[in-house]
Amino acid sequence: MELSLGPFLTCLTTSMILTVYFYYVLYRKKTFFAQGKRFVFIGIILILLRMAVPLNFPFTYSIYSHHILPSLIGFLYDDIPIKGFCVLDVLYLIICIGAVIQLIRLLISKIRLNNYIKEFEVKDTAEYHHLYELVSHYTTDNIRIAVLPDTISPAITGLRMPTLLLPDISFTDTELEYVFKHELMHYKKHDLWITLLVDVVCCIHWWNPLIYLLKKEYTLFMEVSNDQAILQNSSRKEHIQYANLIVSTAKTVHYRQCAHHSLSMNFVGKSPSNLRTRIKFITTDFVTEKRKNISRFLQSAFITILLIFSFVFVTELAFPVSNEELGTGILTITQDNGFFIHKKNSSTYDLYVDGKYLTTLDHIPEEMTDFQIKEQ
Repeated sequence: MELSLGPFLTCLTTSMILTVYFYYVLYRKKTFFAQGKRFVFIGIILILLRMAVPLNFPFTYSIYSHHILPSLIGFLYDDIPIKGFCVLDVLYLIICIGAVIQLIRLLISKIRLNNYIKEFEVKDTAEYHHLYELVSHYTTDNIRIAVLPDTISPAITGLRMPTLLLPDISFTDTELEYVFKHELMHYKKHDLWITLLVDVVCCIHWWNPLIYLLKKEYTLFMEVSNDQAILQNSSRKEHIQYANLIVSTAKTVHYRQCAHHSLSMNFVGKSPSNLRTRIKFITTDFVTEKRKNISRFLQSAFITILLIFSFVFVTELAFPVSNEELGTGILTITQDNGFFIHKKNSSTYDLYVDGKYLTTLDHIPEEMTDFQIKEQ
């Protein structure tokens, strides 16, 4: 595996396509199938994992740009006063330092949140027995409960030892059932792990503004999926009750408490547009089975294509060797700086040195048989 500009360009392109996809499904599309999204979610998780590893894999298929990308961002390969370094090397260093800082901040925020909620964890005593009994209706796993003295949104956090967070807000028994069912559904669907993965991707690709928009849209995507899974086979009245609970809770909560700094997912979010979208889906009749099947197929096919693209294809810049470089008469070609590109259905091989196109050969010389050959 090797570090190059290609994976970063692939990440930028993939995040842009995924963001448009989420926007289309959530805001412009009338069909959002409630069930059967496991494949779509798994595909998106794998894409996020690929975006978190900015490296070329051995099976990577490179698409070389000889004109457009070199003219737009070719300056990144210009030398700087430090010998042996170019502008891109400096940017790599800045990106790596920024990613480390962001990952440390994420870790610290998680530790602070865990220490904060420990103070308010309640035991299964007579006063809180009804809460633990309600949890037992939805899962047999050991779930902790913390009742916070803050008017934040109900939430669930923790991967190995999940904790259900309840705010200083009065809920009826019916509303508590909705809250518990919603948060424990996130836990049972492993959404907490997905959310952590999204946070890590945001830390690594902190330089990409689309990543933060992608996180917002994907979180909404999971919330809408969760809402519809909970309300499956529910009456119209129950839909309205659930929507009213979300709206009333959103009007009550505040977001300045430290607990919210580390909660990427909770019962009601901070975005009014996301809240309106959730209410729209909750109060809209579900689509017919035929339309759901078509939507399921199209979305699964789209995610499959995007998944293959993000893992297999990367775009690289290719610079021709200048006459000045050839004129020096000194051009060292080794396995470390040279490779061949073999185009499909072609008997010729393009030789690249230091990422720059040098020449085309009708065969590979014997002294270069150990060079890497990339298929195109």
